[in-house]
Amino acid sequence: MLRGVTAIGVSLGALLLLSLTAWAATDDTVVSMTATVDSFAEWEDAAPVIAAGDWTGSVDGTTINQVGEDLTVTKAMTLYANATVTLSQVAGANSGILTTGAAADTLTTSYQMRGDVTVPDAAYKLAGAGVGEFFNAGNTYTVTHVSGDGSYALSLLVQAESDDVAADDAGDYTAGLTITATW
Repeated sequence: MLRGVTAIGVSLGALLLLSLTAWAATDDTVVSMTATVDSFAEWEDAAPVIAAGDWTGSVDGTTINQVGEDLTVTKAMTLYANATVTLSQVAGANSGILTTGAAADTLTTSYQMRGDVTVPDAAYKLAGAGVGEFFNAGNTYTVTHVSGDGSYALSLLVQAESDDVAADDAGDYTAGLTITATW
């Protein structure tokens, strides 16, 4: 009888193994996905600052300390964008002209835009809204998006010219501007 039970057990075990194999089936599903990235542009630094010590004097140091000395500075900026962008600029504090105190003495202020723009400035443009001036509505710059890039290096160059035949008032001269990216 032991032999019969063993034989039945072996037969049942084999049958069970064969039936597990027959029961092991598969059924796949394919999942499709969509994620959306909107067109956008944003500045790495939304409020860059040019400090007094950032300037380079045409004679020496970082300040004007004689008649006819000029200051220059280059402010590096990064624009992240996934679309072609138009940059436009408007004057801010003191009409974008470096001005000091209550006496309102000014330095002749000029700007250039360079870097990843399609047509960078070759020369400084006076702060102002007239034809050929930096804040003129027709003075725009294009940053052309390149697929897979998305990071664009721009440089704002500023020149502050002191009077060539008189001493400018002592003090801090301040100005501001806004650069707007539109896409």
